[in-house]
Amino acid sequence: MPNSLTQLLHKYRKHGATRFFAKELAPNDNSKNQIYLAGDFSVLNVLPHSQIIEDTSKIASSIRDRSKAQLDFYWANDSSIIQAPNTKLILYPKYPEVRLSGFLLGCKGAPNKILTARAHGRILVLAVSPDKKIIAEVFDKSEESANIIRNAIVDGNRIGALFEISDEHNDEVALISKLQSIHAGGWHNAVKLSGGKITSYAAQNAGGYTLEALLGIDANSSAGPDIYGWEVKQYAVNDFIRFAAKSFVTLFTPEPDNGFYRNGGVKAFVEKYGYADKRGIPGRRNFGGIYNTKKSFHPDTGLKLVLHGYNEKKLRITDTDGYVALVDKNDDIAASWSFGAILRHWTTKHSKAAYIPSLKNSPPLQFAFGHQIEICQRTDALLFLKALSEGRVNYDPAIKIVTNLGTNTQVKRRSQFRIAHKGLSTLYHQSKSINLHSLLDI
Repeated sequence: MPNSLTQLLHKYRKHGATRFFAKELAPNDNSKNQIYLAGDFSVLNVLPHSQIIEDTSKIASSIRDRSKAQLDFYWANDSSIIQAPNTKLILYPKYPEVRLSGFLLGCKGAPNKILTARAHGRILVLAVSPDKKIIAEVFDKSEESANIIRNAIVDGNRIGALFEISDEHNDEVALISKLQSIHAGGWHNAVKLSGGKITSYAAQNAGGYTLEALLGIDANSSAGPDIYGWEVKQYAVNDFIRFAAKSFVTLFTPEPDNGFYRNGGVKAFVEKYGYADKRGIPGRRNFGGIYNTKKSFHPDTGLKLVLHGYNEKKLRITDTDGYVALVDKNDDIAASWSFGAILRHWTTKHSKAAYIPSLKNSPPLQFAFGHQIEICQRTDALLFLKALSEGRVNYDPAIKIVTNLGTNTQVKRRSQFRIAHKGLSTLYHQSKSINLHSLLDI
């Protein structure tokens, strides 16, 4: 029987888990009513899941619109883990709400007795591994393990109804300490860390690679948080006084999943809605411009951005078949992104992010990183839709086709959604600005 948080978490670490979440269950949290996880979509960023799809089952259509996503879910016991193959997340966009369902179905050895009861004070642990497994365990109120987790929840960061728990150092403090050292180091030569080796680097994205190298982040590392569970991003500024960003921040780059773009192909899309290169580059045709829901039809492409199935006043999805779309003056859909696709892509963003300002100097190419940083946590796709509906998020594509000598056609796709840097905090439930100078002992 574990007598400390470290001993308890070691059980899950043996199976590859690196992040740990817990919830004290209410009486309604049971196999019949499902387990309530959040009143928003923030938990989608920390619980790995399959593609989000509309639930077309008879139960769903008779009750209310909802979507679902499968989980690679296991129950832990003293010596092993047992897969619960029917476990899924159920999303109710109109509320919004996320619940855990199917966690007992088809699983011999699952904790049926505890999870069919309506007892108060039960503790659920969800341990997440980098290979997207979720290892779960539930404890009765009177168990010592329940008391250990209950005490850890007090200091945990809340994500929906879950609390992140840890027996290790404070991740935020550790990250800030590293950023303090980098800021105090002044100008740094532009470099890239790849395969454990640092080399000079001078491409357009050198600022980001330089910061990552200084933090010990390898450019070839797998997708996921950069360091200590945080995603770290630098952005260019004109000075370290006003910290005004030079450009908009790219949020994500999802490809359209419907409309003429998808059905006719990218080449046909650019030929139909694009325009000849404005710098006169021969054989090149572009599709660009700035689009948001408050702008009219773009003069170069004849398209505008619309949002269908989202109630701006109630701040919720009203149609699970809703979408973001570029439409022409005949209301034909040139390209669209279903809400399912938006949710799927948005949840690849990390739940914790730090934004660091940078200055550039050359020659030689160098970067300095500022003292005024932003710490943001708990992003949510509904916050993205709200910003989109208010015209604060732009669709800013960089799509082109280039035909060489009339034969070989090259296609470049980049469908990017961007926001002004000052609006970043509105995409998170928690954000704060930290002055590294006030924390330095100087």
